[in-house]
Amino acid sequence: MNGGAGRIFMSPLRHENRISITIGEAEHVRSLSTDAHYAGRQIIEVQMSEAQFAQFITNSMNHSGAPCTITRNNGQMVPPLADVQLKSDQYYKEAQKMAEDAIQAVADARQKIGEIAAALPKKKQDEITGRLNALEMTLSDRMPWIVQMHHEHMDKVANLAKIEIEAYLSRAQTQLTEAEQLPALTDGGLE
Repeated sequence: MNGGAGRIFMSPLRHENRISITIGEAEHVRSLSTDAHYAGRQIIEVQMSEAQFAQFITNSMNHSGAPCTITRNNGQMVPPLADVQLKSDQYYKEAQKMAEDAIQAVADARQKIGEIAAALPKKKQDEITGRLNALEMTLSDRMPWIVQMHHEHMDKVANLAKIEIEAYLSRAQTQLTEAEQLPALTDGGLE
């Protein structure tokens, strides 16, 4: 099937084309030496991307199954999925949070070590405090920048991949068009 929102469970993409599977009751009818079945009450309808459908068919022994999107349950429509957060955005926020936590952990350690070092001579205290301050400053200055650069790099890679895929599809379409224009072979030669 095609059209609609195109949102599929466990996929960050919108899928213009999807596989739809309906499971329901059926009636077996034998008439005029022929067997037939007729659909009855619908129990469930699911949709999958083409990749999920391939996984469904080829990984039949996988106890986890293949992800699918339930669109109808006991004949009732299931609300469509909400827009999903892109993985690159999710990873960026997680990395940003880890960097903030690391910076806070160093600040906490600096305070605790400062309390412990209070019994040391002033010169040793200043040396410990100076090194911890430098570490905290380095993390505070560099970690957010590194996380941001990684996020921007991942976006560039994703955009380059999209461009490569579009270019490949364009070349394939051109080749098909050119192949359609070639003369056809018959038993007697070229037409």
